[in-house]
Formats: sequence, C-alpha cells, structure tokens
Amino acid sequence: MSSVNARHPSVVADQHVVRASVVVNCSQESAFSTFVGRVADWWPLQSYSLGRDQIKTVVVEKRVGGRMYEVRPDGERNWGVITAWNPPHGFVLRWDVISGPTTSVELTFEKLDDHSTRVSVEHTGWENVDPSLLPSDCNYGEGWRVTLQHFAEECAKSSGLGPDSVAGHSTTEQPQQ
Repeated sequence: MSSVNARHPSVVADQHVVRASVVVNCSQESAFSTFVGRVADWWPLQSYSLGRDQIKTVVVEKRVGGRMYEVRPDGERNWGVITAWNPPHGFVLRWDVISGPTTSVELTFEKLDDHSTRVSVEHTGWENVDPSLLPSDCNYGEGWRVTLQHFAEECAKSSGLGPDSVAGHSTTEQPQQ
C-alpha cells in the first residue's frame, strides 16, 4: 500500500534565507533520532559533502557545543557546531562549510500526528557571505531539497513502509546572490 500524499521536499528562498521542509512518515522522536543518529545512512554524501567518496561516517555530537563532522581516512572535516539543542523538537547548527563568515542552520521537527512529522530547515546568514567565495554551482536550496528527500526515504524505510510511502512534500527557498 502506498501512502504518497503528493508531498515532496520543497524549497523557498528570499534574499538572505534558504527554507526547506518535508513531511516524513514517522514519529517526531524517530525523525529526530534518525536525523542526528544515522546521518551517514541517508545524507547524499556523493553530492553534498566535503569528502564525497572518502567519507567513512558522519557524526553529530548531541549537545550544545557538539560538532557535526565527516570522518575520512585523512581525518575529520567539520560541518558545524551545535548552538542550540532541544530534542526531539530541533537544533541549531553554526554551519562552517562555507569559506568566510559562517551561516546558521536551524532544524525543527514538528509533530503532525503520531506517525508524521514536518522537518524544516532554515539556513540563514547569507547576507554575510561574499558570493565570490562560493563555488559557481553552489545552490543550497537544491541541496537542502535533495537532502530532505533522502531523509524522507530513510524514514519511510525505517518505519517499514518502503520507498513508495515517502510523504516528502518539501519547499525550498534559495537566497538571491
């Protein structure tokens, strides 16, 4: 049985904010736990990471001051530092992947019912980033859309519903450069 609800990751952008959200078919607690506890299982590392095929795993240190980082044969590469931690409702990460000033990623996990959760990303601070420091193909709006779609698929798989049950409606906004 398929429970696809025509809800796929979506992205909305204004001048300085990338917003993306997806509805996943799992409880708030399960969504949060999957996001922070099994990042390497679902994050599209080949497309959206620093080390691509070199990555052994991705770690989230579950506390304020904890890091989110990738582990590679030549060491660790930091993605960011957790500045707010409120399981299972969300967390905020100072995003250190971009050269120059850091940006901020806020993730929220909103319980819709016992078996569905809206996961939202708000990526801010773009007004402080010099566009010339970004790769020419940099598109965080698309990156968050793809990443949340992978996350929705992992939640569906983990809940035993299979890939045909991805609820996944998402919206994405890309900041204007």
